[in-house]
Amino acid sequence: MRTIKFRGIAKPILQNAISGKMVFGSLVENEVGDLFILTDKGDVRIDKDTVGQFVIQTPKDRNKFDKDGNYADFYDLYEDDIVQARESFVYYNSVYPFQCKKGDKFVLSHYDAGFCLVPIKTYKNWDKDGRSPIMGGIIDNYELWKLHVKFVPIGNIHDNKNNKELLKKEE
Repeated sequence: MRTIKFRGIAKPILQNAISGKMVFGSLVENEVGDLFILTDKGDVRIDKDTVGQFVIQTPKDRNKFDKDGNYADFYDLYEDDIVQARESFVYYNSVYPFQCKKGDKFVLSHYDAGFCLVPIKTYKNWDKDGRSPIMGGIIDNYELWKLHVKFVPIGNIHDNKNNKELLKKEE
């Protein structure tokens, strides 16, 4: 059986050292709807608005390989991560081509058919417009699995004030 990983920010608990920090593990919900992440140090109650599912790994260095010829080291990408393009390339949304420039930023999000990358400039309208994968510039689930090696994580939408300011600035 495969493990599905999640992360979320720990809810403030009296004098708890992990309050307000990102925790990783399995996700469970109790009978009253509180969410917890099960970690190796115990159950941690988390803020529901910060839950993100593990999506895929992307190589840290695309030129570094292990003895088997696989990428040597990876970043884990989770829902709500902000990623940046390592290089320029063309991608397709349905049949329409879009140009991605080196340094362009996207938010890793979900929709009915899976996960996708939403350009940070249009992320504010993503929920409002019904999370439609045909929205201009979205890198849909299929393209995401082909192109994930072209991105590197630079934070997430819950991390800190700088990332929240980045989202506002790019709108």
